[in-house]
Amino acid sequence: MFHQVNLFRYDSLFSSQNLIQKIILCLKWRCQNLIKVSLYDFNYKIFVTNLLDFS
Repeated sequence: MFHQVNLFRYDSLFSSQNLIQKIILCLKWRCQNLIKVSLYDFNYKIFVTNLLDFS
């Protein structure tokens, strides 16, 4: 499922619409791919970690 990571654009991680889409995809894929992407962005990793805390 590594190819799914390509759905995330690194240059738009903090775009609000894309963030909403990522949350939906996160719920759909149980955050596996978001966590992989977050390894490249510490701040985004914090967001994902906080999101996982609510699940």
